[in-house]
Amino acid sequence: MATKLTKVVVLVSALSGVFGSKLSPRLSTCCEEISNTYPSVTFFPKDTPGNYTRSTSSYYSGQENDLKPTCVFRPQTTSDVSGVVDMLHRRTVNKLRECPFAIRGGGHTPYAGAANVDGGLTIDLSDLNQVTVSKDKQVTSVGGGARWENVYSVLGEVGLAITGGRVDPVGVGGLTTGGGFSFFSAQQGFVCDNVLNYELIVANGSVLNVNTTSNPDLTIALRGGSNNFGIVTRFDFSTFPQGGLWGGDIIYPFEETYAETVKAFTDLGGDKNYDPSAAMYPLFVYINGSTVVSTNLIYTQPKAYPEVFRAFTDIQPQYSNTLRFGNLTNFTNIPTVNAQVSRRNAYMTTTWLNDLETSRFAAQVWNQSAIKLNNITGLSYALDFQMVPPAISNKSAARGGNSLGIDPSKGTIVIALLQASWENANDDECVRGALGDTIGAFESRAKTRGRYVEFKYLNYADKGQDVMRGYGEESLERLQRVSKMYDPAGLFQGGNSGDFKVFPKGPGEYSDG
Repeated sequence: MATKLTKVVVLVSALSGVFGSKLSPRLSTCCEEISNTYPSVTFFPKDTPGNYTRSTSSYYSGQENDLKPTCVFRPQTTSDVSGVVDMLHRRTVNKLRECPFAIRGGGHTPYAGAANVDGGLTIDLSDLNQVTVSKDKQVTSVGGGARWENVYSVLGEVGLAITGGRVDPVGVGGLTTGGGFSFFSAQQGFVCDNVLNYELIVANGSVLNVNTTSNPDLTIALRGGSNNFGIVTRFDFSTFPQGGLWGGDIIYPFEETYAETVKAFTDLGGDKNYDPSAAMYPLFVYINGSTVVSTNLIYTQPKAYPEVFRAFTDIQPQYSNTLRFGNLTNFTNIPTVNAQVSRRNAYMTTTWLNDLETSRFAAQVWNQSAIKLNNITGLSYALDFQMVPPAISNKSAARGGNSLGIDPSKGTIVIALLQASWENANDDECVRGALGDTIGAFESRAKTRGRYVEFKYLNYADKGQDVMRGYGEESLERLQRVSKMYDPAGLFQGGNSGDFKVFPKGPGEYSDG
């Protein structure tokens, strides 16, 4: 989602839970063991600097780029992944935990340690990026290291689409296992709900096909459970014909239009006859000392100015308007995405039931926090509202269910994303503190109004936010049962870098029953 901020920045400009251990002899042995078996795809900083830095310096955020693994393993096949996971599992069973590892797909999550590790093993899946369409054009198989740009470049040539991400440089794996929003979500549900089959490497190195018929418990777990259960090396997505779309961005001045924009957004979220072809989000942006509103509108049919968007297209004044006809590649391809790469980046999120007063308050508080941060060098700072109407959340059950725990009977929920990008590491603490204070203010108001929802959307969450508990007690207990069943030694709980574990304290929690 931070790449959506990049789009707006370009338009407007015209106007350690991480494993920070030092290298140990056993860790050296870990990387050496992998290198001995897979010498052509295991890279070290000294003897293979180009291949090593290809992985370690290409993360979205500077915080991830700062981390330096002992070695990088870049598998070429499912068998490669299986072999290394088996080796890690054997070391875990034998109590050799000096081999912390990270799993990288697209590398877009910004907090340090999400997909990289300091002084450990980084498994970089980026070469597993194949995209193939079945002969009957019903299924698209996508490698676990692919990005959405890999997918749409293939599908666009044959007039097909899948329910996939909205920004093409983002990785398929992370977005999908975290839930995933799509332009097609009101028609098809979350991205994860549209995976027909997962090829999954579980903790003992076994390769499983996971679907609603075979291993259905794992299917639900992978739909929102992130990398708690293994490494997905292939996703098989339901596929459908797709022609042209209509949409783009409208940029407005903040003070004159934010209240009207929030009302239009809230009214749309409350529409019981929600148009399933409509997808939109408002984005409030601070850049170069100015604040603006950006509304991204996408209609998945080739129809200009549909009635569902009238309240947004009528708002005046407008700084710019890029509404047009295009295709999926056009609307997800952002040429200037690299403007944010390697800068300091952060996300933070919370959720409330659709409510005009709470959302309007959030926009006001965000604006005040942006003003307080105006001395941060190179700051881009945004608040994004993502609605989840029942038209999205009610699709899951018919597809086998997911782990997100969103109850469509409660009505539309609003997911707020704070995203910030800045230049200097010295400002990390200040910016992150401001984001935390702002989220706290949002939640306080939502609770006062009885609208607070505990759900935290994983793909927008910051390290330390309790994503799994936000799925609800029933979902969390199911995820924990699945973890114990397929990973009894706790490889992906204690050895895998990153946050959002189903057992946050590691495998030691297993004894709690």
